[in-house]
Amino acid sequence: MSDSKPLVSVIVPVYNGEKHIAATLNSIINQDYENLEIIVVNDASADKTLSIAEEILKNSGRKFKIINHEKNSGVSTARNNGLKNSSGEYIFFCDGDDLIKSNYISKLESKISENDCDISFCGRIDRFEDGKPDEFFPVEFNSDPLKIFSGDELLKIRIVREIIPHLCCMMFRKNFLLENHLYFHDGCIAFEDVEFQLKTLCHAKKISFVKDCLYIYVHGSAMGSVRFNDTDERKLERYIHSSQ
Repeated sequence: MSDSKPLVSVIVPVYNGEKHIAATLNSIINQDYENLEIIVVNDASADKTLSIAEEILKNSGRKFKIINHEKNSGVSTARNNGLKNSSGEYIFFCDGDDLIKSNYISKLESKISENDCDISFCGRIDRFEDGKPDEFFPVEFNSDPLKIFSGDELLKIRIVREIIPHLCCMMFRKNFLLENHLYFHDGCIAFEDVEFQLKTLCHAKKISFVKDCLYIYVHGSAMGSVRFNDTDERKLERYIHSSQ
């Protein structure tokens, strides 16, 4: 695969992520898609996140940028700054403690590019650091697997919860976001991904999908499993953690 393929920008917001950032970046570096850039937005981490990211990226052979915030501004601002500094025709957001399969970019880029879509998306795997088995959430519709959805169609499906794609399972055409002034709400620390996702669905004309589970959403052991232990206290703990 050559640089004749469109450039894809991977935006990785991270705060105090020294435990996971190496694995996250290596999963991006090891993609079977060649023409990509990695943008790490270091949101004023107080640990070794920055030094680890710098060491890995400078030896990766990949295009990369590192954006450093002087003060912690939250994930919404970090993602917006990554988007504003991206050069790719397509972009997606990868959290700094998650993983992607080696064909994530190639499969989603193929879908969004060949079908001239605004968005493409895939299924996910939930992985639990406390030892619980992986859970798989492939994209399953009672329709043609090659169907191209309008934003309105997928929005209705999203609202009735037939399928809820994770934000990081979605690839976006950058010009689609810019032309419609679609950014994350600065300062929003809870459900900022849902707010952004719903805005994109309201504006999208064409959306394609890959049924495979290509994104690995890692549930940290300290935070507990959302699915198995989603108490009010756990929810508050997660949101407080995300704002620091």
